[in-house]
Amino acid sequence: MIVFVAIVSLSSAVVAFADVREAVIDVIYHLVYENNELYTKIEIGDSTGFVDPENYDFEGAYAPTYIPEGFDFYQKQKFGTQYFVDYTCGDQYISFLQAGDVIFQVDTENADIIEKIKIGNSEGFLVSEGGNTYLTWNVGEKTFQIYGTAPIDEIIKMGESIKRIK
Repeated sequence: MIVFVAIVSLSSAVVAFADVREAVIDVIYHLVYENNELYTKIEIGDSTGFVDPENYDFEGAYAPTYIPEGFDFYQKQKFGTQYFVDYTCGDQYISFLQAGDVIFQVDTENADIIEKIKIGNSEGFLVSEGGNTYLTWNVGEKTFQIYGTAPIDEIIKMGESIKRIK
């Protein structure tokens, strides 16, 4: 109830001032819900839920809140409007790609899995071939792709964890 009253009382300020709007959006974005049998606990979390926000320092960045266990940051790269952040675990790798309005091509010849999949509110495309998995989806005018050699369920879980950071 307190959160609801606070949100309602700040709504007029949010409409009027862009700086206030950004601060309120950040706070609301970081609400943490915990469902229990008799009640739902709602509290304000912090932005440290992102795995490594310092590697997502570009405008309009999205970042994962989940990386499979054992994977560590390896490198980040920028090619035009495309941003890559790579993670490794031994000889396994995962690459998260964020781009503007682009078209990706994924080799589907001899693929083990080709299916449509729901990532958040977006429809995505999952392809797995010979131990390599590609998960591609759009959010607005942003296109995302996660590809790598991690297990398929881990790549999907990472994709579902992507949130806007900037």
